[in-house]
Amino acid sequence: MRFSFTHSHAFPGGLVIFEVDEASGPKCTIEFGDSIVAEAEWRPNGEDLILEIPAYRTPKGTAIGP
Repeated sequence: MRFSFTHSHAFPGGLVIFEVDEASGPKCTIEFGDSIVAEAEWRPNGEDLILEIPAYRTPKGTAIGP
C-alpha cells in the first residue's frame, strides 16, 4: 500500500489518500506533502487502518516523532 498525506506530517483529521497495490504484508510507503518519502507499517483495526510511522525530519529540519 502507498499512503500520501497532503501536509508535512500526519495528524487526526488530516487528508490521506491511499493506493492498494500488489504487495502483501504490513510494509508500506508513505509520502508527505513536502516530498518526504518513508517506509512504514500498517495494521487493520476493525474498519480502520493504523499506521506505524517512524520518526523523521521535514525538509525544513523539524523533527517529527513516531
